[in-house]
Order: sequence, then C-alpha cells, then structure tokens
Amino acid sequence: MPGLYQLVAQSRNGFIAESLADKKRLHVSNNQQVSMLSDISIFTTADDVKLAEVFRKMTALDEKLTKIDLNADGSVILSSFEKILPEFDKDRVYTSDIKKVFKWFNLLKDKIDLAAKEETADDAATENTAPAEAEKTEIVEETEAKPKAKRKTKKAENDKA
Repeated sequence: MPGLYQLVAQSRNGFIAESLADKKRLHVSNNQQVSMLSDISIFTTADDVKLAEVFRKMTALDEKLTKIDLNADGSVILSSFEKILPEFDKDRVYTSDIKKVFKWFNLLKDKIDLAAKEETADDAATENTAPAEAEKTEIVEETEAKPKAKRKTKKAENDKA
C-alpha cells in the first residue's frame, strides 16, 4: 500500500494506521512490510543522509524550490533536488524517488512542524540507544559466564531412588 500513514494504535496482531492524505484507517498486520520515515535515507557520494535531515534542509529553503510540478521533466526535478542536496548519488537515486521526497515533504509540512519534531525524535533515539546496547552487552556476558543447569530426567530420578 503506497502512501504515508500515521500509526494510531496497536492491535493484537499488528497496528491501526491512518492515511495522511484521506484520513482513512486500516489494519496493518505484522507480516506486511512497513518502512518508517526515520529509517529512510538518501544515497550520497559520501555517507547516506537521513530523510529527516533532507526535510530540515527543505524547510530552510524558499518555498519556490520545494513546490515543483511533479509531472515536470526529469531533468527539472533532478536540478531542483540538487539545490537541496548537491551531494546525492545520481546513479542510485532515481527521479521517482525524488518525486516521492517532494510529495511527502509537501504533505507533511502542513501536518507537522518538520524542524522541531524531527530534532526531538533524533535526540530521543540517541539517548535511548546507548543504554539499551550496554544492557545487551551485560546480559550476554552474564549468560556466557554461568554454566547451564542440568535438567533432571525421569531416568536419573529412578536411579537415585
């Protein structure tokens, strides 16, 4: 199901999502593939750039640069995106991907404050990641150090009796 959806509630075997375009709600099961916006990145010639960072750059620019005709020629769309993110990888980022970025940005900028919301989400993710990794490391070390307890079988119990 293409499009942007907001997670509304969690259900027993999935979650409820609401379309940002038409406000229709639907059930998404656990076995359906879902991509979170925070997980999407744009390929560049150096490191990949998170979509949130691209949206922040687009927010800082003039509105004329972010409102383009999505039916325009591919070269026009590419040149517009190059003004926003000049280091994007022209071989791996397709015109259809760039159209989605512009479409999603124009849809989301009216719904949420992209600059403020994304910064707090990044800060929270950074704060929560470090302690969780430390806890995993400690748990792994503890389980490796402890010997496994032997399970008693009926035969062993009968031998003792």
